[in-house]
Amino acid sequence: KKKIDPSNLMNPGKFADPQIIEKVFTPSFNLLDIEARILSHSAMSDLSMKVAKCVRCGKCKVQCPVFYPSENMFFHPRNKNLALGALTEAMLYITQRTQSTGFKILKGVEQIADHCTVCHKCFIRCPVNIDSGDISISERNLLADKKFKQTSLPTEVTLSYLGTDNSFVNSLLRPSLIKGGAYVQRLCSQVVKPVANRPKLHKSKIIQLVKTKVTQPYPVTLRQFLPKTDKNQALVLEPEQKAQKTIFYFPGCGSERIFSSISMSSIFLLLKNRTRVVLPPPFLCCGYPFFVNAKQQDYERIMLENLIVFSRIRSMFQDLEFDAVVVSCGTCMEALSELGLDKSFDCSILDINEYVLELDTQLSLDSDFLYHAPCHDSLKGNALQLLDTRLNGHLIKTMPHCCSEAGTMALSRPMISDAMLKRKQTVFNTIASRQDRKTILTNCPSCIQGLGRLQDENLDVVHMAQALARIKGGKNWVKSFKTLALKSEVVTF
Repeated sequence: KKKIDPSNLMNPGKFADPQIIEKVFTPSFNLLDIEARILSHSAMSDLSMKVAKCVRCGKCKVQCPVFYPSENMFFHPRNKNLALGALTEAMLYITQRTQSTGFKILKGVEQIADHCTVCHKCFIRCPVNIDSGDISISERNLLADKKFKQTSLPTEVTLSYLGTDNSFVNSLLRPSLIKGGAYVQRLCSQVVKPVANRPKLHKSKIIQLVKTKVTQPYPVTLRQFLPKTDKNQALVLEPEQKAQKTIFYFPGCGSERIFSSISMSSIFLLLKNRTRVVLPPPFLCCGYPFFVNAKQQDYERIMLENLIVFSRIRSMFQDLEFDAVVVSCGTCMEALSELGLDKSFDCSILDINEYVLELDTQLSLDSDFLYHAPCHDSLKGNALQLLDTRLNGHLIKTMPHCCSEAGTMALSRPMISDAMLKRKQTVFNTIASRQDRKTILTNCPSCIQGLGRLQDENLDVVHMAQALARIKGGKNWVKSFKTLALKSEVVTF
């Protein structure tokens, strides 16, 4: 600041005055008694105070996945804070002039709240430590409490499926919801493709939902290849040679139910590196999809059930020292960290690729790849550093920006998702040569879905664990996994 603006003409004091937080002035945050009572009654008091310290610097702009001006997306965190402040002022004005306590103007908060992937990248750059991801969750919970939250039917159906851990129910629902739904969506995409970009149809949610083809799910779930276990049973898989390490692997919904080859490849890599794998009961969800969709009651129920299961598993295996809790999904890592699983198992929560690459020093890339870093990055931005010594003469190019899926955002707000996908498509067309077959690596099941929507027939979207499993075990690694899976023991806890 001193070098660029020595005369202090640009935003004087904003970056240099340590007391600036106390000098930020928004009328509704310097409250009279009546206004404080209105905010408290409307449940806006805590939310208002969370954004009160925003100094409007805009450092969050570049980081925000949903800030894309060329597609009229301007809701980066600073602008959302300004909009929330304006809505707060309007609510105070209307309430005092009309004596109405319906607070209907708060419906406008939904547009602000939905423009967020809850990636927390803004928090890293914010000089006053405002976490807009947490604020977006608070806004969604407020809307749900006031009955203003709208959840689309596809999102409700998806959450209903993810919320059940019953093996029989899963065997019935998966063919219809996951496999059948993907088939119908891809078929509709083929039908509407010629007219999808017409201006009159552009704002249709249905058109946006089927505009691009989703990635086909794996034919079966992980549990198809493992012994049947009940809710009170864990599974222990032993490597061919004597185990040198022990880990607890949590597959999560995306890796276990939808793209189950991710969990298969993760277990294969662990077993091949002489690591004993302890698996929880089947079809557990980390709860994060419910958390971001303001299903607070369901989220707390799932977290409590998981906590009980994990505690009982740890008690059962008191004789074992766990080297890590391993995940193959960033949101699972976030949810398990919130649950304190690292403390329960007395070890770190690690991404499968980080764990394997540190363990297997001989594993190297065998071709050129593109790489997409997820918003919820279980590698915490260190993927390229991890792979730097494993390139073996090959190249890896990064593809910036969000994949556009953002969990259930593509189902709930397809208009936002479509705009994000356009940016990703532009970046992809710029970086990738359309003549050659390309492989994009990522470390997130949801990103497999989002990147699969890129319109390129010569494109393979692969989880890093899948790529490493193929390198480690060759083209027939799945067959090797099935053989290794036979050497397992069911443990009742």
